[in-house]
Amino acid sequence: MPVRITKPEIDLREIINELDKPTGIAGQAILAAETPQEQQALIGAGPNRNLIINGGFQIWQRGTSGTSGYVADRWKGPNCSAQSKQYDAEVGNYLQLTATNAAIMYYGIELDETGQSAPFEVGETYTISLKVKSTAVMYKPNVSFRDNLASGTNTVFTSKEIKAHKGTGEWEDVVYQFVVDAAPHGTAPLFELTLVSFDFANTPINIAQVQMVKGTVATPFQYRSRGEELALCQRYYYQINEGGADRHVVAMGFALDSDDCYGIFHLPVAMRGSLNITMDRLVVYYTAGSTFQLTGNTIQAWYSSPAPDITTVQVMIDLSTAVLTAHQVVGIGFPGNANPTSPGTGGYISFYSDF
Repeated sequence: MPVRITKPEIDLREIINELDKPTGIAGQAILAAETPQEQQALIGAGPNRNLIINGGFQIWQRGTSGTSGYVADRWKGPNCSAQSKQYDAEVGNYLQLTATNAAIMYYGIELDETGQSAPFEVGETYTISLKVKSTAVMYKPNVSFRDNLASGTNTVFTSKEIKAHKGTGEWEDVVYQFVVDAAPHGTAPLFELTLVSFDFANTPINIAQVQMVKGTVATPFQYRSRGEELALCQRYYYQINEGGADRHVVAMGFALDSDDCYGIFHLPVAMRGSLNITMDRLVVYYTAGSTFQLTGNTIQAWYSSPAPDITTVQVMIDLSTAVLTAHQVVGIGFPGNANPTSPGTGGYISFYSDF
């Protein structure tokens, strides 16, 4: 006598949802992930997908406090009266700022080519996640392809709140999404993220663990090593600081004539493009025991290779005083305690190529 055995269809997702053991936030995120790549990122098996450099606020080449402009590497606060590096055991390093305008902070992501969307894909959804601590409520950010950071023609996308900031004064997880629904206009070299708060007035706003990934899932923040993060930041800004009491040379060069010389600087990574150079307490060493202090002298960069692959920079320095002999070897460096008015502190030379 034949026996027929049948098995009912099984809906695994429904069974998982009915389990007594809760899946938790991480489990829910894995279930919500739409692609294997998103699942790999959630369990730490995939590459770091965060499009934001220095989202963990590890790198502060310019110093750990300031007012407007860049303070933390890559983050520009032109409408800030104060910015500083802070630490909290819950989130690690974070940026604390006080703003004077609703556009509290700007961040620019370099496009692979001007006028082309990569590393973004037209038609794709991107998710921004961060931690915010403030009683000043953060609103959905402005996102666009743009000609310049904080100015110029832009191609705007609409962002939406997935997990809104409530302004409780405690650390809150905040999530936004947007769709890249158009290609950049032909002159746009960057993608601009603008963080916004309309309750900014004289209220400190704390920001940590900023991440932007392709997809619809706010993945856990992915840390990079300090060395990797620093190298990524140095594509846009590199600073050499005075090392203390001893005199030291940071570049060698040669005299062009009696009052002009070149210094050859070797940069750790290729910088993005044309450079602006600033310096303080820099000196030229030219004969035994002789130095020339550079204060307000003309200094400009000449490149040994074209942008954007600059790794060696030939810096031209105009001393405006005839102390050199053409073709003699010179050193460029800092005086240390040899400067009696300000011994061993504060000197630097910086190479700036950010937006």
